[in-house]
Amino acid sequence: MAHRTLPHSLRGDQRGASIVELALFMPFMVMLIVGIIDLSNGIAMQFGLNKAVNRTLELATANSVVTTKNASEVDYSYLARETARAAEVPEENVTLTKWVECDGTRQATFETMCDPGESIARYVQIEAMKSFSPTFSLGPVGETVDLRADAAVRVQ
Repeated sequence: MAHRTLPHSLRGDQRGASIVELALFMPFMVMLIVGIIDLSNGIAMQFGLNKAVNRTLELATANSVVTTKNASEVDYSYLARETARAAEVPEENVTLTKWVECDGTRQATFETMCDPGESIARYVQIEAMKSFSPTFSLGPVGETVDLRADAAVRVQ
């Protein structure tokens, strides 16, 4: 059986080669672009969550006017509602933690009063969680990614 050879005019013809290369390369380019868009959307959502938590803690420092002599009686429960509203998440996705430290030692409850002569520091911490669903769930990312933001501030 004889081998067929291409006519001399087709052997050196490069027309159409770039279209074939583009067709082979294009799926990778599209995946790269979609991946970059997904990543940037996730990062933007994370920044928004951080912003919501930090802005809410600014409220804690600005609106925590102590009306009694005991700062442990100030109600900080509004911070969870404000964080949920600002982050556009359900309120059950927001955790409010309060604690007091006497001379740097964390106490059991926020209402604890330190002994005379000890330094007192009261803190409020907000943690918020939001789920992000990438357009394509490939590899280790999975179908959803839980984004978390938390911050704490000293209120006394």
